[in-house]
Amino acid sequence: MEGTEEFPGVVPRAIEALFKHTADSNHAFLFSFSMLEIYMGYLKDLLTPHSQTTKSIFPLPPCLSIQTHPNGETEIENLVTIQVNDLNQAMRLYKLGCGFRSTASTNSNRTSSRSHW
Repeated sequence: MEGTEEFPGVVPRAIEALFKHTADSNHAFLFSFSMLEIYMGYLKDLLTPHSQTTKSIFPLPPCLSIQTHPNGETEIENLVTIQVNDLNQAMRLYKLGCGFRSTASTNSNRTSSRSHW
């Protein structure tokens, strides 16, 4: 999904295509960026620093919860959302969020989403 600098994956190419499409348009757009993962049944905001130790300089991040409204909209409460103005800003946030992902190597499937070195 992430790819490399030389061969970007699906997500970076999709972000780039989105900004290219809007640049070619006559319309004005407002973009917001959020990034989360679902890991072991829990929602984790990837734009909030998370400490791996019990003593942290950061307070515990707020609990995320999914709310479904009667009109069909879905909202994730307490999810950090940042307005972005260009591709570079969106890619910096994406790389930041990737750094906070839960990753580990597994013996059963080295290519799974949790099999990163």
